[in-house]
Amino acid sequence: MPSYRGGYTAFLHDFSANFQYSNQIDNNIQTNIVVQYVINKKGRLIGARIFNKEDKDLSCFDKAVLEALEKVQNWTPGEYHHKKVNVIIKQTIQIDMH
Repeated sequence: MPSYRGGYTAFLHDFSANFQYSNQIDNNIQTNIVVQYVINKKGRLIGARIFNKEDKDLSCFDKAVLEALEKVQNWTPGEYHHKKVNVIIKQTIQIDMH
């Protein structure tokens, strides 16, 4: 499986550093958001999307999550039989903005 350099804690730190959402109406958000993306053979995060949601249905909040994910690029690619491979990852990210 692919791994984020520095582990899950580093992933969350980098995601948080890149996540920018400032809607005055939604300034108190607690949610779990399910995302899906591919870590390709070169260790790049590509194809990020909100799981089970079409692009036309994305909120501004969803778009901010995807923009932050696209900037989190410090991955070691997955391998299968000693060959680097593309791997699809489905992950839940907990967001707590107070």
